[in-house]
Amino acid sequence: MSAEAAIAGVTWVALIVLYLGLAATLRDVRLLRNELAELKSGAVRPQAIDITLPGFAPATGAERVVLVADAGCPACQDAAETLAEAASSLSVRPALLTYEPADEWAHVGDRVDVARDGDAWAQLSHLNPPILLLVGPGGAVREMALLVNGQNVPTTLSAWGVRQVSERI
Repeated sequence: MSAEAAIAGVTWVALIVLYLGLAATLRDVRLLRNELAELKSGAVRPQAIDITLPGFAPATGAERVVLVADAGCPACQDAAETLAEAASSLSVRPALLTYEPADEWAHVGDRVDVARDGDAWAQLSHLNPPILLLVGPGGAVREMALLVNGQNVPTTLSAWGVRQVSERI
């Protein structure tokens, strides 16, 4: 095979790969445009959350708020403190899910149930904590919110209709 034929072959292969990459990019842009159009139209799209945390199911049949947190994360610390302050106004004592020993969360442990559950953590570890969950009977996660800081806790609870946000938070 001559050098010119090899260069021509490699060029054609590169052009085909480039074309396929462009086609994939244009497809993604089209999907994003459709999704944006749906959001702008106000169409509600129910999205099922396929996560079950049986160890966090409330005994009373009500809903339980669970914070997924990591002690090394400042936003998690802030969210845990805010949830602990709000705990007295919730019908079911909230929980904090972590992979760390409970003594890492001793400062909120008297107001929030701290649980170390490897199976539950494995279902959520691909997301960035802090994550606030609303767990229903049977442990089914009904709502999920990725928090930026502790100030999002009362806002999220209010949006879920869990409780009215008090002035002290």
